[in-house]
Amino acid sequence: MNTNSSRIKGADLPVESATWIEADIFCTKVGKRLPTEAEWEYAARAGSTTNFYWGDEFDPEQANYCDKSCSANLRDENNFDGFAFTAPVGSFPANPWGLYDMAGNVSEWVADWMEINYYRLSDKQDPKGPARSERVMHGGTNNKVFRGGSWTTSPFDLRSSNRKAMWVDYRIDSLGFRCAADQ
Repeated sequence: MNTNSSRIKGADLPVESATWIEADIFCTKVGKRLPTEAEWEYAARAGSTTNFYWGDEFDPEQANYCDKSCSANLRDENNFDGFAFTAPVGSFPANPWGLYDMAGNVSEWVADWMEINYYRLSDKQDPKGPARSERVMHGGTNNKVFRGGSWTTSPFDLRSSNRKAMWVDYRIDSLGFRCAADQ
């Protein structure tokens, strides 16, 4: 893309500070796409049914989150993971499917529009996310979803089921993306 939107740059650091629009353009340009919410959570869980892919209790050695080096008021004063900001990809253990940073480091944009009740209203098998027109019909928003916690969030936000949303042009140094490919 000949540009890097990241505030914290490094060859082995995740790209962050990308808007949803930029993430979508990048994935399309490389022949991929943003994952759906359901795909992202499936990959993050890696076959688990627990709060985190490693179990129900938070383990500070598994992910980069807001520890005592973080300036946010929700920081965990009892732990330090060695990184004040983003960590190099692969600094923490991969999930059972070999995917790194599915909990922590940077939150990640997904393809879906935010629909508060989407999982209650959607197909139970491989939901594709609400269509833009559905957001008005069912009380959705003009926001796109992002998943996973980051170096600025609490352990609660690192749960595999955690979901949040923001405007498509929102830019912050704790939000990035990963692309998905159809096989």
